[in-house]
Amino acid sequence: MRQTTSQEGIDFGKLAMLCVGLAFFYLITAIYMSGGQELVKQTQWPINKAFGPIETTKDNQIIEIAIRPPLKSESWVSITSELLSSPTGPVMTGFGGEVYHATGVDDEGLWEEKQDVVEQRLVIPKPGRYYLRLKGVGNRNGQTRADPSFVRDASLEITIRQLRGGDRGFNMGVLVLVILGVALSWIADAKAKEEAH
Repeated sequence: MRQTTSQEGIDFGKLAMLCVGLAFFYLITAIYMSGGQELVKQTQWPINKAFGPIETTKDNQIIEIAIRPPLKSESWVSITSELLSSPTGPVMTGFGGEVYHATGVDDEGLWEEKQDVVEQRLVIPKPGRYYLRLKGVGNRNGQTRADPSFVRDASLEITIRQLRGGDRGFNMGVLVLVILGVALSWIADAKAKEEAH
């Protein structure tokens, strides 16, 4: 009985299909990992009061914090936040960001720019109860310097979500695998045309 062995080498078409399949798997995993449950949502929280408790129940819990300060047209607010292990400290980590709403007119007509939320994901190393200490500065009505009273009297909307895991690595994996799949498919097509001649 005669046996045949393939001498053709790598099948780039099959490799391309494998990459696309893995990219789809990574995408589904990323969607799953970015899901979770809402732990806390507070719509009127005074900025000068520590927010909490934020309760975690497992090691290395990933939480997503979204802070929405009051924002009017032609205003900006800069928020800094510190994660505390008790209402008064010590500080474990911190983050910050800026929200703004600006409008104007240029050669192309009216324009508008808006960023209305400060978001951050944090990994909480140990189960427990944690708090956020919030600070901010801002202005209103297009002033160029900060108005301390604007933020001192502000109420924030704060949402805390507990995530199943991180999805950013999976998102990068999807991108890399799709690019690799397209490149391998292009190589497979080029080889097929070469063999046809």
